Amino acid sequence: MSEKIEMDNTPAEVEATPMNLLGSTFAALLAHCIAPLISLAAMARIAWLGWTEFGPTMLAAVVALVALPAISALGSLVILILRRRKLFPLWADVISVLLAGFFCAILLPSQNDISATLPNWMVGSGSFLLGYAGMMAAGFSSIWRLGTMPLKIGKVTDVGATVLGLIVVPIMTYVVARSLAKLTEPLSGDMRQIMIVPVTVIGSIALFIFVFRFFGLLFCFLNKFRSYRFIVFAEALVITTVLPFAGLALNADIPFPADFQYGWFYAATAFTALALMLPDGKSRGTRLAMWFARWAAMPFTLYFFIVFLPFLPLSVIAMFFFGAGILILAPTLLFWRHVRTLHRSMGNIVAAYGKNIAVTSAIVAMLLMPGAIGVVTEIHRSDLQRTLAFVEEPDYDAEAKLPISHKRAEVVVQRAIDFNNGREIPLISAWYVQRVYDGMYLRDEVLERISKRILGRPLPEEVWGSRDMFGPIFSRNQDRASRRARGWGTRPTTGATMTTNTVAVVEGSDNGSEITYCVRIGVSSKLAQEEFVAPVELPAGAWIVGMRLKIEDAWEPASIIERKAAEWVYKKITVVERRDPALITLDSPTHGELRIFPVTQEGRELELDIRMPKTLADGDVVKIGDVSVHHESANVDISPVYANGVLVLPEIWKQEHAAEIVPIKTGRLWVVMDCSVSNSLQKVDAIASDIVKIAEEAGAGRLSLMAANAETRTIELATADLRNKLSSVLPEFRGGLDAFGAVYRIIRQAEREGEIAKGNYPNIVLYGSNWTNALMEVERKNWSLLCGSVPGLTNLRVALSDGDFVDFPVPESNHTAGVFPFAAGNELRVAAEEGDSIVVFTDSKSIGVPEGVEGLVEASTASDDGWAAGALAWRMQFEANRNPARDLRKDILRQSRLCGALTEAGAYIVVENDAQRKMLQEKQRQALAADSSFDFEEDVPAPGVLMLVFAVVAAIAWLRRRPV
Repeated sequence: MSEKIEMDNTPAEVEATPMNLLGSTFAALLAHCIAPLISLAAMARIAWLGWTEFGPTMLAAVVALVALPAISALGSLVILILRRRKLFPLWADVISVLLAGFFCAILLPSQNDISATLPNWMVGSGSFLLGYAGMMAAGFSSIWRLGTMPLKIGKVTDVGATVLGLIVVPIMTYVVARSLAKLTEPLSGDMRQIMIVPVTVIGSIALFIFVFRFFGLLFCFLNKFRSYRFIVFAEALVITTVLPFAGLALNADIPFPADFQYGWFYAATAFTALALMLPDGKSRGTRLAMWFARWAAMPFTLYFFIVFLPFLPLSVIAMFFFGAGILILAPTLLFWRHVRTLHRSMGNIVAAYGKNIAVTSAIVAMLLMPGAIGVVTEIHRSDLQRTLAFVEEPDYDAEAKLPISHKRAEVVVQRAIDFNNGREIPLISAWYVQRVYDGMYLRDEVLERISKRILGRPLPEEVWGSRDMFGPIFSRNQDRASRRARGWGTRPTTGATMTTNTVAVVEGSDNGSEITYCVRIGVSSKLAQEEFVAPVELPAGAWIVGMRLKIEDAWEPASIIERKAAEWVYKKITVVERRDPALITLDSPTHGELRIFPVTQEGRELELDIRMPKTLADGDVVKIGDVSVHHESANVDISPVYANGVLVLPEIWKQEHAAEIVPIKTGRLWVVMDCSVSNSLQKVDAIASDIVKIAEEAGAGRLSLMAANAETRTIELATADLRNKLSSVLPEFRGGLDAFGAVYRIIRQAEREGEIAKGNYPNIVLYGSNWTNALMEVERKNWSLLCGSVPGLTNLRVALSDGDFVDFPVPESNHTAGVFPFAAGNELRVAAEEGDSIVVFTDSKSIGVPEGVEGLVEASTASDDGWAAGALAWRMQFEANRNPARDLRKDILRQSRLCGALTEAGAYIVVENDAQRKMLQEKQRQALAADSSFDFEEDVPAPGVLMLVFAVVAAIAWLRRRPV
């Protein structure tokens, strides 16, 4: 026989039910006020987005979905204030559960109706899930209390009535609902809903009350045997150990609602089980330690309770049809047991140590687990940002050493790879992603570079496997299947063409030294609906300052929005909604892309406003696709134009001053050593001989040696000392500058030393067999930046390890251009020809008047909407390109909006309705708050409530059909 043990004198009926806890002020505040406020926030956002788009019927449903959680939260708060510490009244529980029931009854059919007006890419099914989960908390608390309240009837009668209710209530609900449906067939759909919904809601609530009452009676029965150690141990073992580990075992086969197969989940489950199963102990210290341990485990129990709370209604379905619903209830039972255990031990701790120590120790213990997660998250955020700065935005003027340990960098990079491949934990990943990635993700090309640099291997090709079949319901990163194909693979076709004779200048306005053209573009398609995509070319020094799309009979103006946000919204509209957006972006001052959707057989019209100096007015205004828009002006000013760091020289001026073009001279020799891991540098004598040969062929009087991919220091060596010093200047540390970084640093150092201003360009030789491939991986925009600083840069010499030399032609090199000298303070600068004119983007210093330049027109810098203001926006853009560590996007966009001049940082986009405009602003705020290396997820929103029902049913059915 089991040995009897001494128990406290708490009445079994009270202890068997958490009535005294669910009726407390804190519990009522959490369940009846705070949780409905979460629902209110989720539904208020939906109402805010779609208020102008909803019809009268849908508007009424949205008002109800906002009003019900508002009434629940406000009413509960008022009751708590009026009653203070008294038990939450029973009638308030009845009202709360009815409000929660009707909220869910309205939400389920309304979700699809709302999504038809506001597609999921705007609303996100996560919003519906939050609304559902928030009201479920109030419903859960009230149903539990109503189901477990003591009744003044016999035990046998109570059990019989409960079992009878479990059978009769669902049958009666079905019969009455079907009868009402048949009787109300002649009525309208809305009237039928009004009559049928109350029956189904009340029937469902009654069923859950009987379900909870059944469990309450079961625990009351078990509670009578609590004096037997075996019964107490068995109950604790089942609730705290068997059911949680059975759930984790089931999760190993079916990742519902997510993949929890991490070692620390098992460890935390074991710790929680021990904390709840071990006795309090007899000594004061042991009791305090157990009290602390149980509160330390409470966040873990509460986490799983919250995660599974939205699925609680599915447990009845699962139990009735598949017999596995008890595992969905496992977190609820564990939560109940945990709270009951804490309540039992509270009296002893308060009596022994006092209320202050009991509360303080509980708060400290509760903060341990979330605090640890928060600290780790902040460390990873800092580590990722510093790693990104090291790899993506290196400081070429300082020593390029990894600012954190290599081990920490490996951890944060591997986590980024795991996140991009879909490993997430509900709620925790949502917080982690928001803090570490600012709610965005690292583009694959960025992650590829980081993986090669930090991990020493290319990005692995992960396949979206069966463990991800349900998706991360509570997380942020949803679409993994097409992660490796980053383009718009599902976008509409692009067969639309420009209509004949509809690309022309329709208007021009003269304003002092500048002129603004309005260019109208007509496009048409042979099909019913296509997308028009065409490259756009502008003369150097011309700015796009406006765009309009004709929708029906009205011209809808475009807005300047942060580029990634505009592209993301445009894609969502075209792929999901197939509505009427237009988008134009620029990749340089002269090249961009125009998109219009949809283009039909009737055709579409779009207008572009282009502003330029009169210097450029006699020529092409814009080229779209293969069509050039040409305009001849009788009022052409041939004088050079300058404003805000941008100098424009007309073709005729260039021809008249051809004699002033200065030749490019070769400066000192720079040799860049490849110190990457794959390159062997053991043969010092052979390397020294090769470098001596390079120096002799170049005829260089001065030679500088740089150890790239090792450190940024440069060491000047005399040729005679080269053999002796070579081994000491090449450290074994791996990392540091890449190919572009090495060349860029040389150019910048030559600029600082005044060599380029004198016309002495550095002679660069890259030593090592890996340089050619490394140079080919440099992005073209970086070459453009380099060639803008050094127009005479044409080829880089690569010295192979066997003594041979090859020339690497610099992409984007404008080596046929003339080079024009002009004064910028006391320095001499050069400008490269682009198109029919010469355009110079200088730094922020005042240019003064270039020597030998007569008739220079300085555009007014006081105007916010003139060409000079656009020149300032582009100078800021070039500064951002030149120094990527400085995030100037906000400043560039602010200046672009003042003057209308489009730059690379923004995009002109036209959208149709207010909801789309609000989403543009939301995405823009998110993009500007994040690191510039992050991008938006091409996401598929999390599954809605109906999808959750399907998921759990499919999961359990799959498990039952699997062979044993």
